[in-house]
Parts: sequence; C-alpha cells; structure tokens
Amino acid sequence: MFDIGFWELGVIGVVALLVVGPERLPALARSAGLWIGRLRRVANGFREDLERELHAEELKRSLVEERDALVNPVRQIGDELRSTINDTANNTALNDSTAVATGEAAPSSAAQRAGSGDPGATTRIDD
Repeated sequence: MFDIGFWELGVIGVVALLVVGPERLPALARSAGLWIGRLRRVANGFREDLERELHAEELKRSLVEERDALVNPVRQIGDELRSTINDTANNTALNDSTAVATGEAAPSSAAQRAGSGDPGATTRIDD
C-alpha cells in the first residue's frame, strides 16, 4: 500500500523518540496502533459493503436475463396463438361471407350445425 521499508520505519521511530520522548512513546505507539486498526476495519467495512452491492447488482442482472430467457419464448407462443386465432377468425368470416354471397346458408353456430346433420358438429345428449 505505502511501500515503507525497514529503514523508513526506523527513521520514523527515531524521530518519534526525539519528539515525544521515551516516557510517552509506548502510549503513543499503542494509540497509533489502535487508530490504524480502526481505519483498517472501516476500510474493510467499506470494501465489504461495496462487494455486497456489486454482488447484488450482478444477481439482479442475472435474474433479469433469466426472466427474459423464460418470458420471451412464452411471448412468442402467445403471439403465434394470437395470429393463429386471428387467421382462423378471418378465414371463418371469409367463408361465411362467401357462403352468403353464393346464396348458401352457412350455419353460424354449433347448435345450427348440430341440427343440420354436420358430422363435425357437436350434439348434446340429455338423459
């Protein structure tokens, strides 16, 4: 971090000894050690919080990707179903309008088809 070698620490110790004196130097070293420990804990706390937030963002991003991977096929199937239903409705309307134009009476409901003897028609059986 700071790249302080042995000789630099020795010079700092000698200067501290000359400035503070031999009586107060152990107490000063102890309090300096406590402050350095507190600063390291605070720095580690910040780093852990930052890593936790980055991990949470990564999880959110991966969840969004997974959701999109699951939702997109369902949307495609829904779109295909809608287009099939619309095509079927358009074809049915076209067939009905063609039958009316030619003068044929096209049955418009299942009940009418059931009475007409249509094999594809549904019939209700009452007991």
